[in-house]
Amino acid sequence: MSVSTYPLPAFTQGGGTKVPLIGGATTMLFSLIDTPTLSLSVLPDNSTGGFLVRHGRTRIGRLPQDFREHYPQLEYLAQQGFSPEVTATVSMEENSGIKAILHFPAPGIIIPQNFPPTKPWALLPAGPLRTVDTSSGDSTALPVGASPSQWLATASVLNETVVLSLNDRVVGPLTAADSAAIIEVIKHYEALGLIPIARLFVLAEAVLVALAPVAELSEEALEPQINPLPAIEPYDLHTGQFPVVDAATGTWVVTMGADTAADPLPADPEGNLRPVTSPAMLAMTPTGKPVLVEMAEAAEAAAATDAVVDAAVVDAADAAEPAEPAAVPLLGGNPHTPQPFYSGLRQTEKENGSRHLIWLIPLVLLILVAVALYWYLGQ
Repeated sequence: MSVSTYPLPAFTQGGGTKVPLIGGATTMLFSLIDTPTLSLSVLPDNSTGGFLVRHGRTRIGRLPQDFREHYPQLEYLAQQGFSPEVTATVSMEENSGIKAILHFPAPGIIIPQNFPPTKPWALLPAGPLRTVDTSSGDSTALPVGASPSQWLATASVLNETVVLSLNDRVVGPLTAADSAAIIEVIKHYEALGLIPIARLFVLAEAVLVALAPVAELSEEALEPQINPLPAIEPYDLHTGQFPVVDAATGTWVVTMGADTAADPLPADPEGNLRPVTSPAMLAMTPTGKPVLVEMAEAAEAAAATDAVVDAAVVDAADAAEPAEPAAVPLLGGNPHTPQPFYSGLRQTEKENGSRHLIWLIPLVLLILVAVALYWYLGQ
């Protein structure tokens, strides 16, 4: 799985630290000794509890577990799908041989306290530290107690002076000398249609930016990466906690003590138990009627229809039974006395009618069975 890098500022003032690499790959470090600015990525190492250090895809060493506990922001970035990228230096020492040092900013400076612009923007190249004159800016531009911290400030030019601002509020200008050193870079970014952004470092004693002069920039620096940092919820400087909701994924993060997570919650046998309601009890049809109610009504309708069909079958069967032959009336009580002609004709018609009715019984039953089957399949 590919992991995007998240470049950290090369700024160690205000509580930053320099950490030596443990278990460094000597051959790899020798190949990097002539690199003036080296960027290494760190990833959580679950086997040792510390961090793995890589150069590209090559593992060159690790960092101890206590360092990981001191920098929860690095693990937070890894949870967001990013690999923190830190500046490092490689040097030769007489007694210890080759040595790599990683330069980490203070924990509160790892992640900016504000989001980057929504329009295309680029970071101004890092360089020497320069002081921002906050006495000439808006005193409400920075929140009280935000130290040490990092902010993404917009750099603009006003009367040939570089001014830093946050949320359209001026933090302060740079000196005339510092403005002259970087003003052409800002104008170049603006000509490219990009918003010039500087990392603003707020310390207890000063507000600083680290910007390189235009005279020291290479051709590559004049073609900056667009939108180099993603929008990540920052570390809370006042509570020392990370946000409980990730803005990107919408997932919740719950933090609790190890004892609470390991021990089950005490049971309360005397407490009132809330009845559990089945989801089927709450399901509704598109018409707004409960599903169970509609199922009961359908069952009652089916039962009533079956009763009607059964009654119809019985009535048809009763009607289909042949009638007993009518007794031939006797005249004078003598059975051998001849009867009138129309009397025999009437008897013959009755016999023929009963015979035709018997043939209709199967047809009627077949029709009733077909009607019942059609209704049943329609339910």
